Amino acid sequence: MGFYGNNIIALVTGGTLAYIDEPASVDGAETPFEDVTVSGRAFLLEQLAEDGVYRPGVLNRAIKAIPKYETDDATIDPIARHRSPKLQVKVPNDPANGITPAEFEQGQVISIPPRKGAAARAFTLAKIVKQTAAFVTFEVH
Repeated sequence: MGFYGNNIIALVTGGTLAYIDEPASVDGAETPFEDVTVSGRAFLLEQLAEDGVYRPGVLNRAIKAIPKYETDDATIDPIARHRSPKLQVKVPNDPANGITPAEFEQGQVISIPPRKGAAARAFTLAKIVKQTAAFVTFEVH
């Protein structure tokens, strides 16, 4: 619970702040929600993922990736510019068939098809957009 929720609790309890803990991992184990998402990851990868190659510069390895195009909504006023698609790639948060946030360095290369049925091409990892226990989402160029 964030600070705003704690302030509401303090208001209701007459100024006594009662802190409520969020579910957190214990001894490296995941929360029940994260455990469910990790266990369902194999099904999602089987249905949606494309085969790719992670090329960090030392040892290349095969990965599974789910590509997703996003529309670039940034416009510069007063000059109208063409909106270009951005590619986001969701990979397992696993060193066996994905990329962990700890091993990410800006400028590393992955080779994946940009969409189903397309030929694989090289993309540069730009930044981490989102990460969970199951997946890491990267913006690639």
